[in-house]
Amino acid sequence: MAHSHNPPLVATGNNIQFSLHKTEHKPNAESIKSSQALIGLSAASFSVMLVNSQNSQVEALAHCAMPHNQMKAQERFDFYQAALRKLDWPLAACSKIQGVFSNEKFSLLPESLYQKGIGAQVLSYSSSLDEGDEVYSEHWPSSQCLLLYALPEADKNWLVKQFPQATFKHQASSYPNLYKPAASASIYLHLHIAEHTAHFFVGRNGQVLLYNHFPFNTEEDLLYYVLFALEQNRVLATEEKLYLSGYSLKGHKLYTLLSRHIGEVEELPLPPQLKVGSKISAMELRQHINLFAAL
Repeated sequence: MAHSHNPPLVATGNNIQFSLHKTEHKPNAESIKSSQALIGLSAASFSVMLVNSQNSQVEALAHCAMPHNQMKAQERFDFYQAALRKLDWPLAACSKIQGVFSNEKFSLLPESLYQKGIGAQVLSYSSSLDEGDEVYSEHWPSSQCLLLYALPEADKNWLVKQFPQATFKHQASSYPNLYKPAASASIYLHLHIAEHTAHFFVGRNGQVLLYNHFPFNTEEDLLYYVLFALEQNRVLATEEKLYLSGYSLKGHKLYTLLSRHIGEVEELPLPPQLKVGSKISAMELRQHINLFAAL
């Protein structure tokens, strides 16, 4: 992939190197009791975000990339464990802990078509399910649709073993949350760039029109996909505004390419209640906004 951002540092074995490790206030066992922890888990990266009880400030944020995205399950769990140890934040004392899993084994289905027990069958049309995968569903109330996703039982078990009080969700559910403040717009476009993958969300008149999460190799590949998806959904790219978040900023190649073909490109506004502190920047919050929006 031709990077348009500085790639995060990686880790080998237990030599965890965080590309981001910042605290507004260093967490201790007492102060953390009112905090909420979001733990981002994927084949590409490991992230932890601590948010205050009012959801108005990110108190701590850490992120590291995996050495490669073909790690076996136990290797990933060892990596996550080593990252938690190195963080040395007393997360178990948090009032709320949520695992936010990210993978490409998901499907969106209109609620009216869903029947209990058909989740695995529906997912098998678009994803290859492995032994040990369990199928879960999440309701997207504003759009009358259901997110179906597969999660290896071992991943869920690892999270609950570390934090018995933890709940979990799929990262896809962050995007309709980010859409809510702009739901009155006739068309809403949001592209979030993660490590080697992109999330593309399109809303129309308060409803989800499209959501996809996919790998890409070059900025040109990504531009082609976005323009093709808009054309397929009869959205005129040159007349719309696209919000960008994640690892792509003004001045980067992707931003420039998109600006040539889309009416307007703008960095995603941070949620109005979220205050930017003195240590963790607006740019860093925007890079991990998909984690914050899982609250």
